[in-house]
Amino acid sequence: MNPKRGVLMKLFISCMFFFILSINCIYPESLEDYISIAEEYHDRGDFERAIVYLERSIEIDPENARLYYLIGYIYYQLDDSNNAIRYLSQAIERNSTYAQAYAVIGIIYFNQENYIMAFDNFLQASNYDRENDEY
Repeated sequence: MNPKRGVLMKLFISCMFFFILSINCIYPESLEDYISIAEEYHDRGDFERAIVYLERSIEIDPENARLYYLIGYIYYQLDDSNNAIRYLSQAIERNSTYAQAYAVIGIIYFNQENYIMAFDNFLQASNYDRENDEY
């Protein structure tokens, strides 16, 4: 393949992707669309926009624990412990057996050298996900 053609093809595909993404951003049709858009922004490192679309998802399905977990995890990635714990705790309020949420809260407390709270959350995570050896 001609190298110029390969570059043009990559550019075309990239442009098409952004066109489709922009259409979905303007007219998302479902909860899955919002989540998909949020994941795309997250994968591209645009965490703030990812949070915006996840918050819009919560407007559609306010009892969906996974949405709160995803926002909490993004805040964890941004080193915003307070918001991370707030959203992860909301995930647990909606699903008291959400092992991953307990685990991330445990990591946050461990990093803050609050070992008792870290242990409590790791213990909860391991109680609800006995198959996972990481807790």
